[in-house]
Amino acid sequence: MPKTIVFVDDEEHVLHSLRRAFMDTAYDVRTVMDAAGALALMEKERVDLIVSDMRMADMDGYELLKIVKDKWPSSIRIILSGYSDKSTTLKAITRGVAKAYLTKPWDDTALKSQIEHLFVLHDTLNGSGVLETINRIDGLPVLPSLYHTVVEMIENEGNISEIAKVIEEEPGWIARILQVINSAFFGISVSTVHQAITFLGMIIVKDIIISSEVFESVNGQGKGDMHVDVLREHSNVCNRLLHTLYLSKHNRGMPEEFALVGVLHDIGKLLILKYFSVRLDELARERKFAPERSGVGAERSVIGASHAELGAYLLDWWNLPQALVEACLFHHDPLNPMVQNKELVSLLAIADCYSWKAVGKNAPCEIPKGVYEAAGITQTDTIAAVKNLFPEAHE
Repeated sequence: MPKTIVFVDDEEHVLHSLRRAFMDTAYDVRTVMDAAGALALMEKERVDLIVSDMRMADMDGYELLKIVKDKWPSSIRIILSGYSDKSTTLKAITRGVAKAYLTKPWDDTALKSQIEHLFVLHDTLNGSGVLETINRIDGLPVLPSLYHTVVEMIENEGNISEIAKVIEEEPGWIARILQVINSAFFGISVSTVHQAITFLGMIIVKDIIISSEVFESVNGQGKGDMHVDVLREHSNVCNRLLHTLYLSKHNRGMPEEFALVGVLHDIGKLLILKYFSVRLDELARERKFAPERSGVGAERSVIGASHAELGAYLLDWWNLPQALVEACLFHHDPLNPMVQNKELVSLLAIADCYSWKAVGKNAPCEIPKGVYEAAGITQTDTIAAVKNLFPEAHE
């Protein structure tokens, strides 16, 4: 059965151009001129993906996709917007209302490629191996109700002071947020959640809460490089190195929506600790006695899916931005042709590898030359950044 795509825009010439662009595809393409028409269609038929303009007369694209998210969460959501809609579009991406966006005027090839990429990514995460492993888990971790309260307040552009009060109801969140902002990475000293939110921004604070919840759920578990304390340190170091590499290349900070990708990239290992801890010894033996297997290969053999696949599934289930899902899924395979944001995923792969050395795990960094090229940095630059951040690290 062909996948169904619905385009929503209140300008007929835009819909005509989109219909023409997708004439040579196998998709079942529908076009409607307003949000009401899109919702009526979705009430009657299965829609795999909906692409909406941001500014429309009856209801804007943000509100439309928010309703779609709530009523039909399995439908993939994309925004097609003008440059003037940039702030609202970013809000939609970072709050899980849309998975991705393209700007007007669009490039037909890029638009079709993006849609194909989202479908392939969705099918990969719902492949038999991943789903069979997920189905053996007695319920995926859910984010606490207090987190959803914070997200709702952020979506409604709530007052920072009020949001800070809600966050302060959870001592663990306070400690983690203050730990992050007072770390050497940010180089400042603050003592209140309100100050931290003001400096870091809502998106980063939200991601800190997510990482805090997941790490705390497996507190004290694991062994060797699969111990939660080692993974926590590795993730934090990876994030610092990733930001340093990005800054050295672009001479500006990493976009806010990617700020904690280094912290979240190994979240699948925490799922393994939480739900498959009895298989850790078997996993260690597989990695030791089958050296031809990579770490992810051993995980697939023993558990049925890799930590990258499990982590990406969880982030997608939590409705985090598609770029984070992609980075998590491909950080061990950044040159995979499915990867859209090759620079981000390649930088993450490099930071992931070298951060293990920085935490005292002298794993070999076998990074293909093509990964450095995709990241736009050199191995020499990377080693210099590692030595500067972590003088005790070995080459």
